[in-house]
Amino acid sequence: MSVSFLRKLSRQIIDRARSRLSNERPVVHRKSGILDITLDHLPERAASRLRQSLYAHNAQLVGKSNYRDLHVALRDSDKRIVGGLLGSTYWEWFVVDCVWIDPDYRGQHHSARLFEAAEQTAVQRGCRYACLETYTFQGKLGLYQSLGYEVLDAVDDFPPGHRRFFLKKTLRVGTSF
Repeated sequence: MSVSFLRKLSRQIIDRARSRLSNERPVVHRKSGILDITLDHLPERAASRLRQSLYAHNAQLVGKSNYRDLHVALRDSDKRIVGGLLGSTYWEWFVVDCVWIDPDYRGQHHSARLFEAAEQTAVQRGCRYACLETYTFQGKLGLYQSLGYEVLDAVDDFPPGHRRFFLKKTLRVGTSF
């Protein structure tokens, strides 16, 4: 087979797939008068509208969240990011979403330094508590417990054969780090 034939064949396959995707209709699960329940991919604008509606509803019930991202980067001597912590602060809570350190930099207490910087900033923003989730396959439960986080609950077989842990820490308000 020639290269041009393979290119033409691959273009045809891609075009057919695009055509099918653009012609796909949402799967209707239940019709109820004028409202349909559908399994559908929402455009980002529609998904954002749903989120904003929920946030506005929540604010009416418990007050404004004062949501702010809280990101801490670990950089090497060339200023490249080799690790970091991603989280957010709202309703007096610091929520940790993601912690990652490049394997070449692990085992050097960088995680503790990231948490210290993030928690200090969270306290300055008025947070009294922190929370995070982890899994047994990540092997970091002991680290988080050494940083003062306590297990609130765990879910078995999430993913299958592993456990998912939910942890909380009371932050030291008014104490220097």
